[in-house]
Amino acid sequence: MTTTRTRAARIRRVHADGTTCEHQVHPRTGRPRDPAGGCTGRTGYSADCPGCGETITHDLRVVVADELKYRHRHRHTA
Repeated sequence: MTTTRTRAARIRRVHADGTTCEHQVHPRTGRPRDPAGGCTGRTGYSADCPGCGETITHDLRVVVADELKYRHRHRHTA
């Protein structure tokens, strides 16, 4: 039996300018926990499709996960 292993996409927090936010932020508001740290805060989430490299971005993490798991995935079926 042969199994196919798929690559998982990493959903990451992003700033307003699209850069990845690696700072500690409040889970609900997205504001930085350390105001003096220079972080502008999280404004959304982004993920790159492992199949085609397309970037999916949205304000809500659940929308990005849903898009990757259900909607976008069907574009790669053979």
